Amino acid sequence: MIKRTYIILLFLACLFLAGCIFKINKYEKATIVIKDKIILVDVADTPYKLGKGLSGRQSLAENQGMIFIFPKNSLYKFWMNEMKFPLDIIWIKDNKIVEMVKNMSIPVDDNISSYEPQNEANMVLEVGSGTIEKYNWQPGDEIQINFDR
Repeated sequence: MIKRTYIILLFLACLFLAGCIFKINKYEKATIVIKDKIILVDVADTPYKLGKGLSGRQSLAENQGMIFIFPKNSLYKFWMNEMKFPLDIIWIKDNKIVEMVKNMSIPVDDNISSYEPQNEANMVLEVGSGTIEKYNWQPGDEIQINFDR
């Protein structure tokens, strides 16, 4: 009887801890505003989502993307592993654009495009290729982020 109670309590404690861990991922979606242009994004804020990103998706609708939220400022390198469409990539620090790469190409054979920024950031925004040019975004432009619950 005591052993069964112990196992049940241990199981309930594990469920509680798992619930706490999964609540770290607070957001699924967000809205980004840059120069009055609205981009609807998926939020990558867990190790799994940060590693997977947009890899494997077939396409990305206009004015949609993914925002990567990192725990601290650093030089976050991005690559196009398993990507099926080109991207514009925007590094953000303190809600301002600090660096951008236009039209990162999809892998050809085993040649996977990658880019390591020169500036630290704590967020990175991926959008469809051509978005930066279409909206004339520049380093220094301010970013407003509204997280959905």
